[in-house]
Amino acid sequence: MRTDWVLFAEDYDEMTTTVVAPARDGDSAAEVLEGAIIESSTDASPFARFRRRFFADKVSLFALFILVVIVLGAVFATWLTPFEPEATDAINRFQSPSRAHWLGTDDLGRDTFTRLLYAGRVSLAASLLAVVVAVGIGAPLGLLAGYLGGRWDGFLSRGADLLLSLIHI
Repeated sequence: MRTDWVLFAEDYDEMTTTVVAPARDGDSAAEVLEGAIIESSTDASPFARFRRRFFADKVSLFALFILVVIVLGAVFATWLTPFEPEATDAINRFQSPSRAHWLGTDDLGRDTFTRLLYAGRVSLAASLLAVVVAVGIGAPLGLLAGYLGGRWDGFLSRGADLLLSLIHI
């Protein structure tokens, strides 16, 4: 016996109902819909639908929590640690984790947790700069290529392909 999937969708202005059900040869519509999985959404916008699904997923919320903790730790590193990131202490070299040094110390006696938080600042700043530059250059070039079309579109596309291929070299 062959099993296929039937997709039944309705769209009444802002309300959407989607039914996904297994169908077998000879089944009537009522038999197919009897064991169906039904998703109903009355959200007006795609963002509202995304928000509803995102906050319903526990793994997504946990990942968001971890991301917020990392960003807040990097932003407030000055107030979270009593040590300077570059301050050395030859007496406390290679210390294991303790109350004073949560992640221990390195070969120069610097607090590893402090250095980790301050390094997070540098990483966040570099990634933010990369996004700003990419959007600041890519969006106007993409708009220009779309508006002018033709040879300009091809020229700008080949230029983008060239830049993307240089990353792998």
